[in-house]
Amino acid sequence: MNTTVEGSVVIQGSISPFRAGATLTIQHRPSMGEWSTLATLTTDALGACTYTWIPEAVGTYEIKASWPGDASTLPGESNIKTVTAVKASSALRISISPTTVDAGSDVTIQGSISPVRATVTVTVHYRPSGGNWSTLGTAITDAAGSYAYTWTPEAIGTYEIKTLWDGDAQTLADESDAMTLTVRVASSTLTITASPTTATIGDNVVLTGSISPVRVGATITIQYRPSGGNWDTLTTETTDTTGSYTFTWTPSTQGSYELEALWEEDATAQAAESSIVTLVVQSPPLIPMELLISLTGVAVAVIVVAVFLKRKTKRPEQSGEEPRQK
Repeated sequence: MNTTVEGSVVIQGSISPFRAGATLTIQHRPSMGEWSTLATLTTDALGACTYTWIPEAVGTYEIKASWPGDASTLPGESNIKTVTAVKASSALRISISPTTVDAGSDVTIQGSISPVRATVTVTVHYRPSGGNWSTLGTAITDAAGSYAYTWTPEAIGTYEIKTLWDGDAQTLADESDAMTLTVRVASSTLTITASPTTATIGDNVVLTGSISPVRVGATITIQYRPSGGNWDTLTTETTDTTGSYTFTWTPSTQGSYELEALWEEDATAQAAESSIVTLVVQSPPLIPMELLISLTGVAVAVIVVAVFLKRKTKRPEQSGEEPRQK
């Protein structure tokens, strides 16, 4: 009798008349090959035993059992049973999270293989909707047969994602279902600050800011206007490796100004406009502060000298003189 199995084979045997605690040897061989011991079992109280075997490779095997007998019973050997082991089917599962994501954000692709297969390679494939499949990357399953892969899509659009594994000596290959991912244009934020926010004509005012998510080499336009006036371009600056920019402005006209920064969108992020900051530019004093301080010091010194001289030149009345008639 030939039995075809996927995966494991359950081998059951017994001794009659029953012998509890007897040693029963299970042997197997590839068809027409050499016999080898598969397992040594001990019978239970009813003289029976059970063994589960997972064939190491597909093929046809012969299996038999034997026992050496005891003082009152002759040795015995079972009939030969034929087992054909075929590869077991497998199921590869997949999920993605999130299913809608901003460009430049992470997507987690994960799943598992059943029956469990540890340390096997799972290949992740993707394609633009209706396009051709390409390999995205690979992941290795853990002890539970699970895998995970992180992808950061940069281009907007709709994608299909699936996973595959090649099977092994006991298990057939499988391909997961295809999952759909939507990548949308990311929102962005742009900042601007002025330091100081109150300045004098001729002073340097430092304008700084940054863009998020980080954009290196992005062109930032800084605009300004007198309060209530029309916007005009002050300058354009390029962001550094951290997405930051800096510009030093020396205003030459008194007044209150509003400033803002602008950035045009790219393939993966929306345009951004900063909030408005206000800068107050004052006229310098008519007398420079340094000169005013100097003049104040001179005036104080003159007053002190004058008082001193006045006191020194005043003659006291001589002793014994008659007082003057009023």
